[in-house]
Amino acid sequence: MPAPLSRRPVRFRMDLPAPPETSRIFVLGGSAARGTPDPVYGLPRMLQAMLDEAAPDHGWEVYNLGLTAINSHVVLDQVREALRYDPAAIVVYVGNNEVVGPFGAGTVFGARAPPRWRVRTTIALRRTRTGQWLDRGLQRLGRGDLPREWAGMSMFLEARVAGDDPALARVRESFRRNLEAMGRAARRKGVPLVLTTVPVNLRDCPPFASADVPPGDWPLRMREAVAMIHEGRAEDARRILEALVAEQVHHAEAHYHLGRAHEALGQRTQASDAFRRARDLDPLRFRADEEINRIIREVAADWSDRGVRLVDAESALGEHPLAVHGLPGDGLFLEHVHLTFTGNHAVAAAIFPELWSALRTTAAPPVPDEAACARRMAYGPLAELGIWRKAEGMFLRPPFTAQWDHRARRLAIWNRIQRLRQEAAALRWDDILTGLEQASGAPPHRIEMRVQHGRALAQTGRAEEALPDARRLGDLLPGEDSLLLHTFQILHELGREDEADQVLARLRDTSPDPAEALASVAAYLRGRGDPESALRVARQAVAQNPDASDARNELAFALAQTGQPGEALPHFQFVARRRPDHARSQQNLGACLILNLRYEDAELPLRKALVLDPYFPNALRQMAQVCEHTGRTEEARALRAQAARLEAPPPSPREASGRELDGGGTLLLMP
Repeated sequence: MPAPLSRRPVRFRMDLPAPPETSRIFVLGGSAARGTPDPVYGLPRMLQAMLDEAAPDHGWEVYNLGLTAINSHVVLDQVREALRYDPAAIVVYVGNNEVVGPFGAGTVFGARAPPRWRVRTTIALRRTRTGQWLDRGLQRLGRGDLPREWAGMSMFLEARVAGDDPALARVRESFRRNLEAMGRAARRKGVPLVLTTVPVNLRDCPPFASADVPPGDWPLRMREAVAMIHEGRAEDARRILEALVAEQVHHAEAHYHLGRAHEALGQRTQASDAFRRARDLDPLRFRADEEINRIIREVAADWSDRGVRLVDAESALGEHPLAVHGLPGDGLFLEHVHLTFTGNHAVAAAIFPELWSALRTTAAPPVPDEAACARRMAYGPLAELGIWRKAEGMFLRPPFTAQWDHRARRLAIWNRIQRLRQEAAALRWDDILTGLEQASGAPPHRIEMRVQHGRALAQTGRAEEALPDARRLGDLLPGEDSLLLHTFQILHELGREDEADQVLARLRDTSPDPAEALASVAAYLRGRGDPESALRVARQAVAQNPDASDARNELAFALAQTGQPGEALPHFQFVARRRPDHARSQQNLGACLILNLRYEDAELPLRKALVLDPYFPNALRQMAQVCEHTGRTEEARALRAQAARLEAPPPSPREASGRELDGGGTLLLMP
C-alpha cells in the first residue's frame, strides 16, 4: 500500500531465541484476525487467555500479526518472516480481503488482480530501497486515482466486482497458491500451520450493494415484499421475491430478503441458501465468500499430511447457540466480519484443540469458558463500551449507511451504548484497577494491558505510580508513537511540562507520521481542558502535513475553543470536504457556521449529518437553532423534543474524555 494508506501493526517485543519451555504462536490475517476495533480483546489475546487458563505453568506467547486491509499476498511474506522467530505454530485467519486488499479485483491500492507472477515481482521490488524510491516517484507523478488518506470501507464504494467478473478467478487462484506457499514454507521449518475458514455475518448483515435493477415496477414490488415480511405475510412475500429473483438472478438484496421470508416460514435450508447467495452476489466484496472457504478446506486437506491443520471456524460459529438456524449473525459479529467478544471466544475455542494437539502430547483439556477468559483479559462493561463506541463510528459511514436496515441497526447500537454507559458508571475504580493489574502483570509482550493499567492509575490521581512502567515500556519499544504519547500524558498529568515537551519533541522527530502523532497529542490536551497548548501542538501538526484531515480537525477545534471561530471555519470546511460521508464532520461544520452567525449556511451540512446519522442529538439541537433563527418555530420545537428523547445520560468520569466543546451551552463540536 502507499505509505499514507498503510495501517500499523499491534506493537510487541519478544526475545530471541524463544525462552526454554515456551510455545510461541503467531496469528496472522486481516482486521478480523487483528481484533478490530480493539485488538486488546481480539482473537490472539483470546487464544492467549485460553492457553494460560488451561496450562498456567507453561510459557505461552501469542503474538498478533493481523493488519487491517491485507490479504494472502501480504500474509505469505509475513509467514515466511515469522518462521525466523522460533514459532511453535502459526495460525492463519485470512480471506475477507482477497478482493478488496492489495492486488485484488476490487482494490483501491493499485493494480487490480494482476497475474500472480507480477504480484510477487512487485512485492519483491518494493522490499528494496530502489523499488520504494521508484514507487514514491510514480505516486508523485500522477497516481491521482489513489485515496490521499485512509477512509475505511468508504474508499471502496466504486470498486464493485460482479460475480461473473473474470478477475475473480485470478484472485481465487492466487489465494490458493499463496496458501500452498505458506504450507511449503512452514513444512520446511517443521512448524505446524493452522488454516481457519472465515465466518462472516450471514443473517444480520444485508448486502452492501446490489446489481442494477431492470426498468419498470421491479423496485416497487421489492418494497412491497419487504413490507409484507414486516407485516407477517411471509408466504406472500416469498412468492413475490422468488419471481423477482427469477427476473434478476444477480440482485443480492433480493436474495437476502428471500432468505428472510424463508426463515419466517421455518424453511431453514432455503433460508441458509438465500443468505449465502446474497453474500456471494454482493458486489462490494468485504466478506469471504463460499469459494474462499472452499479453497481453504481443499488446501488444508491436500496438505494435511505435511503439517497443515484445518479449523472450520465457519462451521463452529454456525453451531454456536447464538447462531439462529445455523446462521451466525448479531451476537457473534459487530457488523459484517469483525467479531464480538463472544465471537472471538467461539473462534478461539475452535482453534484451541488443534493448537493443543499440535504442541502438546497430552489430551486437550476442556476449552476455558468465556467468563474465565474475560477475567484474564480484564473484559467487562467498560471494555465492551469502548468496543461499541468504536464500532459505532464504522456504522456512521458508507457502505453501512446504504444498507437496507441501517436505521434499525443504528438505533440498536445507540441503545446498547446507553445501557453500557449505565453499567460502566456503576463500576468501582478499585475493581477496574485490580482487573487491569492482574491482566497486565504477566509476560512482557502484553504491552497494551500495561498501557491501560497506567492510564487507569493516572485517571485516579496515581500518575506517579504509572510513570516508571510507562518509561519501561518506552525502553521496550523506543520510538513507538503510542508509548511516547502515553508517557507524555502521564508527565502532563504530573505537571512536569519540561519533561513532557522533551517527549513531544521526540515524538515529532521519530514518528513515521508526525502529523497524526501530534494531532493525537492535541486531542489529548484539548480533552484535558488546555486549549492553548492544544492550539500550539495542532499548528505543529498541520505544519507537518497540511493535507492531514485529523491535524486540520484538531486545529479547527483548538481555534474554536480559544474563541476564534472565524479562523476555525476554513479548517472545518476542509475536513467536511474530505469527509463528505462523515456525520460528525458535517455537524462540526454546521456548528461552527452557527458560531459565526451564519445560520442559513449551517442548514445544509446539518441536514447532511442527519441523513448520515438520524440519531444524532447534537445535530438535531443545532438544526433547531437554525429553524428558530429562520422563523420555523414549530419545526424547532419538534427537533428539540426529538433530541431530548435521544439524549444520553451524563457520562461517567472514567468515560468522559473532554472531547466535546461547549459552544455557549447548546453547541457541541465532536471529533
